[in-house]
Amino acid sequence: SYPLTATLVGVLLLAALIFLHVRMSKAKNRPLLPKAGELVKGAWPAVFAGVAVGVIGWLAYLLSGSGGRNFGLGATQGVRYAFSVLMNGELPHNAFTLLLVGGALPGAAIGALTGKGWKLRSADAETLLWALLGGLLVGIGASIARGCFMGNMVSGLALLSLHSAMFAVCTVFANWAVTILYLRGLD
Repeated sequence: SYPLTATLVGVLLLAALIFLHVRMSKAKNRPLLPKAGELVKGAWPAVFAGVAVGVIGWLAYLLSGSGGRNFGLGATQGVRYAFSVLMNGELPHNAFTLLLVGGALPGAAIGALTGKGWKLRSADAETLLWALLGGLLVGIGASIARGCFMGNMVSGLALLSLHSAMFAVCTVFANWAVTILYLRGLD
């Protein structure tokens, strides 16, 4: 059953995180959990950031039912819904989805400003072309994968979806391969 399997996976992951936290604290004097003042000063430790995203995904799933959506985090459906509202002049009936999509840009700006990562810069034509091509490929991939990166990696894995697990494996290996090519100068 899903509740039993999800509980077992959650308990095992929590035990693994506690084990890693204790081990890293002793070995490298680098705990997984940052001090409260460090949260707004710069980059978060990867495991802490992952746990924070997991908690946000869990809360989003619990809260999304009130908006009639019952899925959690994911932007693909939200963007599709927002365009439908704008193009057809419909009144929004799912505030959760619109708030999720509409809050992404301001949330990212707040994060960049508090982390001192805010920089406005221009790009040359080749970089803009590659960014456009990358965005197009991500959109095609989201259509094939039946959802965006966030929907598959955060919500889909939490729901123990097989296609989300396949998406995660392919994403990790594709990212690894492209990073190696980039670092070797084969961009």
